[in-house]
Amino acid sequence: MIEKAIEELEYLSQDEKTSQIYEEQLMAEFDYNSGIYVAFRDGKLEGKQEGILETQFETARKMGQKGFSATEIQEITGLSEDEIRERGIL
Repeated sequence: MIEKAIEELEYLSQDEKTSQIYEEQLMAEFDYNSGIYVAFRDGKLEGKQEGILETQFETARKMGQKGFSATEIQEITGLSEDEIRERGIL
């Protein structure tokens, strides 16, 4: 395998145009992989944020059922009064 890599490197280094094409292909592959990674990372972060928000709403719903006031629910969950009311919690 190493021998084959050395042969390919020698071939590519002989011709400047071939070398340039090879480098462009490597950069395109790198850019593609970077884009995939960023999309994955951003999607994962977005999913975590959605999960946190859903947990806050679930906690607020339970608190509303237990008779907590809107102010108490806001203080504990960090949700706004509008968010609480839009979900029908109060």
